[in-house]
Amino acid sequence: MTPPLAAPGHHFDVELVTQVSLDRWPRFAQQALAWGGPASVAVYLPCPPDHPLEPAYRDYLRRLVEDFRTAALAQRSAAAAAAVAKEEAKAACGSGSTWRGAAAAAGEGLAGAEAEPALTVSVVHAGHWATEGAAVLPGVAPPPPPPPPPPPPPPPDGLYDRSDMYDRLYPINALRNAALRAATRSHVFLVDGDFIPSSGLRASLPVPSVDYGRWWELALQGSEGGGEGGSGKDWVEVPYHEYFEPYGIVRRDQVPEYDERFRGYGLNKVQHAYHMAAKGFEFRLLTAHFCVTVPHARSASYRAAFGSAADTTQRLRVETLYDQFKGEMYDKYGYRYPPPTMMRATPRAPRS
Repeated sequence: MTPPLAAPGHHFDVELVTQVSLDRWPRFAQQALAWGGPASVAVYLPCPPDHPLEPAYRDYLRRLVEDFRTAALAQRSAAAAAAVAKEEAKAACGSGSTWRGAAAAAGEGLAGAEAEPALTVSVVHAGHWATEGAAVLPGVAPPPPPPPPPPPPPPPDGLYDRSDMYDRLYPINALRNAALRAATRSHVFLVDGDFIPSSGLRASLPVPSVDYGRWWELALQGSEGGGEGGSGKDWVEVPYHEYFEPYGIVRRDQVPEYDERFRGYGLNKVQHAYHMAAKGFEFRLLTAHFCVTVPHARSASYRAAFGSAADTTQRLRVETLYDQFKGEMYDKYGYRYPPPTMMRATPRAPRS
């Protein structure tokens, strides 16, 4: 049986779900304004709740949210005024019915402009004095990085090993889960905070009904002349490949949570796509729209894994965790990549 596009009793709507540190908020604001719909964002405060600077960071976030709401209302007002002007231009050459259309557009546009922007902000505190976003307050310098610890002993049986330094890395998947749990719409648009959606992406939804028990709509890249938004020809099935890092739209009541053991940089989004593939999700590409990433400085998490002063154990720790995670997916779902069908489809090398 094909499930409904929205859960029973819920109206179809899509909510952007993402996470940022305080210094990356401007990127999120740009993203959310381009999206033009409901959004749930988790924000990382770089200190524990009882830290002396916590009230200052929370007040800084409050001002960011107020500025965003002001910008969103101004954007809605401008869109409403443009809709009214368009109807009035039609009315100048049309009939009385067009005048009634102008009046309706004016009423609907103003009502939308006055509505409070649908934004949910979840706060996640660091368990220590953290680097990410710490310098947003005037006169506050980010804490120096901790000295690298001695190499840890090999974990027993190759299992994932925790260390204090690893626990201090940016909790990216915990933040993603906080935003996901706070979302309320039928579907969620899972995307990182530095990706800007193309114009008209939200307007091209709802998605077409497709004959899949579970589905995952992707908006990975654009194409010229994509046609009318939401038409069947705009959706192309994409086979899953390991190390896939898609952003896309999925039913909120079906999507698995992110694995919070993954912290910092490396495989944190890869594991989520792998989990979806293991659960049987189908991946489909929306060819008429895309997202673009905004250039930004390398994060502290990236430098900890791949920078000149990287902790050499970080990559090994993440790879060990990922291997353990894949074993768990096999135990739970019987899934292993590549699946047998793909292995059979792979051409054999010619014999020498």
